[in-house]
Amino acid sequence: MGDGSNVREVQYAYRTSDATVANDNSLNDDSQLLLPIKANEKVIFEYNMIWVSLAGGIRCSINGPAGYVNLRYTGMLNVIAAAINILGGSAWNAGGLGANGPSSGNAIFCGMVENGATAGNIVASWAQQVSDANNTTVYRGSYIRTIRLI
Repeated sequence: MGDGSNVREVQYAYRTSDATVANDNSLNDDSQLLLPIKANEKVIFEYNMIWVSLAGGIRCSINGPAGYVNLRYTGMLNVIAAAINILGGSAWNAGGLGANGPSSGNAIFCGMVENGATAGNIVASWAQQVSDANNTTVYRGSYIRTIRLI
């Protein structure tokens, strides 16, 4: 068990208001659920997105800077009254997790990235699973967190 001496900084960002999307099943980066990562930095990350959909469902993933040296993460989509979907990835936006139809729940992504020479942002991405005129909503309080390592 470590003594925590390799932890340099913890950062959080969270949705300050609900966000909705309709008629869109293309993954889009969430402008409130992002945190910066410097060049050549090692970061542990986590995001937790709380959502509801009347018909279009949800699809979500994680995005970040190009040129990373090492990237590993898992994602889990907890859908109320339905199956849990799990994804492992070693590339940003690796297909994502999705749930169809009327549904609600939360998505959790956790992982580690050793960044290369390109700084950028680690950001939650989401859309409707199936394009539909009814809103899919990500609730305020959904968050992303990074732990910068030495």
